[in-house]
Amino acid sequence: MDAVRRMDAVGAARKLCALWWEFLAYSFIGWAYETALTSAIWGRFADRGVLSLPICPIYGFGGLLLMLLFGREKSPLRAFLLGGATATAAELLLSYPLEWIFGRRLWDYSAWILNFDGRISLLSSIVFGLLFALAVKLFRPMLRKAASRVPLLPLVGVSAAAMAAVFCDSLNLLY
Repeated sequence: MDAVRRMDAVGAARKLCALWWEFLAYSFIGWAYETALTSAIWGRFADRGVLSLPICPIYGFGGLLLMLLFGREKSPLRAFLLGGATATAAELLLSYPLEWIFGRRLWDYSAWILNFDGRISLLSSIVFGLLFALAVKLFRPMLRKAASRVPLLPLVGVSAAAMAAVFCDSLNLLY
């Protein structure tokens, strides 16, 4: 019976580490997308993160939430549509409390065609849909396969170190 419990604990640890690396991957992809887009528009490097690390955690949370809701979707087209529509609805709904909390808009699509109040746009919805379809079909399977190949102790150690780094970096938001 102890061997069964140990196997369950090992499996749970691997799943938690895999979820953490998914969060980091989606956060980095979001940061890279926003930084590349803004840098291209402004003609100079523009770091779009709120942290010192190259991540935008809202993409990590959004990616994991979408995976929880639609991660088993087999059709890339349905993943694209569900991911794009859900991310757009969340972006619109979250824009109001985030603006109130931070005292400013964290994003503004006013200059983009087909936008609503600068809070959402058709072009960003398409990008979110594409990113989610890629996450379902490519990123998540790759991350899970990689996590399954790393021995448990180094996987947990590196995951804990990365988590500590993000936590410490996040403390800067308080000051």
